Amino acid sequence: MLSTAARVRKINGAIMDGFAKDVQQIKKIGFPVYAAGIAPLDSKVRGKVIEVDVSVERASVRACLGDVIFSDADGCVAIPKQISLKSFLVVLKN
Repeated sequence: MLSTAARVRKINGAIMDGFAKDVQQIKKIGFPVYAAGIAPLDSKVRGKVIEVDVSVERASVRACLGDVIFSDADGCVAIPKQISLKSFLVVLKN
């Protein structure tokens, strides 16, 4: 299971513009996954890792290595690493 492998590699979670499967098992191990939906198909042979630790852009939002990513069931926000923790906490309070 990819979520178990990610957890072992100290990955904190996954955000994808695609589908997830084995949702009950993912919840059981406590690995946060935010996906476009759920589908029973696996990625065997159909998926492969092309790049790691690179910036990504989706829906005009760019996320770079070191950015803070906040996600919940309603969506995701990428907070640039250049914004200080103090500024981030001020935003959360408002």
